Amino acid sequence: MKLSGSLYRFALACAAATLTLLHAQTATAAELIDNLIQRFQQSDFEFVRAQSNAPFVPLAWLDADRYQRGEFNRADGAATSDVTFEQTSVSQGALVPIVLGKRDALVVGEWLSWTHFDLQHSPVDELEVFSAAVPIGWVRQVSPQWQAAAFVAPLGHKTHGEDWYWETLGGIFARKISSD
Repeated sequence: MKLSGSLYRFALACAAATLTLLHAQTATAAELIDNLIQRFQQSDFEFVRAQSNAPFVPLAWLDADRYQRGEFNRADGAATSDVTFEQTSVSQGALVPIVLGKRDALVVGEWLSWTHFDLQHSPVDELEVFSAAVPIGWVRQVSPQWQAAAFVAPLGHKTHGEDWYWETLGGIFARKISSD
C-alpha cells in the first residue's frame, strides 16, 4: 500500500499544511476558540443536546476504515465480473463555524481522504484514490425552533496517472427543534 510519486507528494503537502495549521501557537488557538465560543453564546443560535449555545458540529475528526472482500455489482445486483477488492481508507476533516451576526453563521472546512484498493482477478493489483474537498456553508437561526442551512463542497478525486475528477456536492435543509 504505497502512494505513487506526485500523488504521494501532494498527500504529504496536504498533511504538512494541516499539521502546520494544527500546531499554531497555543495562546492564539485558545484565543480563537474563546472568541468563537463567546460569539456563539451572544448569538440567537439554539442547540438541542444541552440546550446550550455550544456548536453542534464536530470541529475536527479522523477516521480509518478497513473493509473485507467486496465485489463489483450492477444496479440489478448481478456480479459484473469475478474481480473482487479489499478497501482501506483514512480521512480527516475540520470545520470552523464563524458567527456573522445574532442569527447567521458561516461554516468553512476541509476534508482529505486516501483510499487503497487491493484488487484480485484484475489487470491491475491495486488502485489508490486521493480525495479533497473544501466545504462552505451558511446556517441561519430562523426562529427559536427553526434552523435553515445551505452548503456547497467542491470535491476532487485523483488516481495515479489520471487527471483530477471534479464534482460538487450541495444541499439545502432545515431542522425544527421540538421540546416538550
